[in-house]
Formats: sequence, structure tokens, C-alpha cells
Amino acid sequence: MAPATVRGRWYCIRLVYIPAESYADKAPVYAHRAVFFGDLPVLRTFKRLGRRLIDGHLPYDVLLDADISAQRLAKYRLLVLPNIKYLSQSQIGTIEEYVFKGVELIATDQSAAYDKQGKKRPQCGLAEVCGPIENLAGSEMNRYGAGSCLYIPEVPRDE
Repeated sequence: MAPATVRGRWYCIRLVYIPAESYADKAPVYAHRAVFFGDLPVLRTFKRLGRRLIDGHLPYDVLLDADISAQRLAKYRLLVLPNIKYLSQSQIGTIEEYVFKGVELIATDQSAAYDKQGKKRPQCGLAEVCGPIENLAGSEMNRYGAGSCLYIPEVPRDE
């Protein structure tokens, strides 16, 4: 294929797709900080939940854990924290605020168990939103303001 043709196709693709805006109202969070700490098994949970969303034909956007902010969360109705272990106190505060306003939250495994420097918290950072995680047996929904939190201790493996 000639270089001019390739450039022409790229130009057409840009015209169609680049100005497009996502209609997704679900956002799983990618554990970028866990990769930084070398905690690669955490990514399996992200892949499993992503597969469930794809299999269900549910449109979603992926947020990085560093992108959790009031501005970024404003467009989503569902936030999924698939074993996002490392969250700062300000990120937890932002999540709590948005769940209180009506956003649904799904948290799995050890989400918010560590601060952003990797130091273990005495209790889960999402305990106020999800309830005391140590006391939850299985998957239970907890109401928090106008929203709710579903804590899943472990995401089932793919078959």
C-alpha cells in the first residue's frame, strides 16, 4: 500500500472516531499503581471483570487508578474497583462522595487495603461505604447515601 493511501485512510479514521465521545456509564479501574509495585496478580481480577462486561455487551471506559477524581467520575453510574489495593485518602474521599450522591460501586478482594505508598491500612479504606468488610460473608450490598456498594471477596475464575 502506498504511503499516501495509508495517510488518507488514517485521516478518514480520525475524522470518524477521534471526535467521538463515549456513551459508557460504567468504569472499571485499572490498577496501574499495583503494576508499579510489582503486584501483577492483581491484574487477573481486572481481566476477569473486563471479560464479564464484554460478555454482557456492556459498554465501559477504563480509568487508571491515578485518574480517580471528581471530574473523571462525574459521567459514570457504576465504578468497579477490581482489587485496586492502593488508593490515597483523597481518592477514597472522592469515591465516598460520589457513592453518597448515587453512584454504584463494586469493590473486590483487597480494594483500598493500602495507601498510595503501599502501606497497609488498619482497616479497609472503603469500610464506610461498603461496611466492615471483615464482617461481610460473601457478596452483600450496602446502602450508602443515595448509592450503594457491592463487595465481592473474590471474583470467580473463568471457566
